[in-house]
Amino acid sequence: MSAAQEEALKAFVGATLPRSTRHVGAFILKEFGLVYESRSGLIVLLHRLGLVYRKPIIIPRKLDEKTQKAFIDSYEDLLNSISDDEVVVFGDAVHPTHAARSAGCWAPKDQKLAIEQTSGRQRINIHGAVNLETGETRIIEAVTVDALSTIALLEALKAVYPLMAMIHVFLDNAAYHHVKIVREWLAQPGRRIKLHFVPAYCPHLNPIEWL
Repeated sequence: MSAAQEEALKAFVGATLPRSTRHVGAFILKEFGLVYESRSGLIVLLHRLGLVYRKPIIIPRKLDEKTQKAFIDSYEDLLNSISDDEVVVFGDAVHPTHAARSAGCWAPKDQKLAIEQTSGRQRINIHGAVNLETGETRIIEAVTVDALSTIALLEALKAVYPLMAMIHVFLDNAAYHHVKIVREWLAQPGRRIKLHFVPAYCPHLNPIEWL
């Protein structure tokens, strides 16, 4: 394919989002009279052009666009106004589960396949925060993710940033982030932490979700 044909192909993919290489091959044949006889050849071509096969991100139906925009604007205002002795981090909790999940594979028709079952739905609870500017993380394990583990994480962040006058922590709206014991802890002298909350139904606005 010529450079012009490749650009035309990239424009076609970007505009139509074809669901299979079959559609891509049909376009190439119709527009350029070229035949790619193998699916693998088309995949190599698409990858070389910076195109990938992926699923779209699901955006929650309850997403409020005005609320989302207001949050983004306030976040950008914060970044543009903080001093050198302030830092911004994003926090959340995760609960990895110890459980085996089977997956399909090619095998002889008469061969039975099995995997040993794991020992129940055991899991660990992790509370953590990430600094987008530096990539630095602070992670703690907890018996239960609750107000006490939230306070433990905030204490850990104070230790990570002993010279910072203010630590801005962005969190979701889990109930244990708002309870009285957390508010009382924050109100005590020398805490140096301010909480900010991501809008409801907007996990895509909390970058630690990807971590």
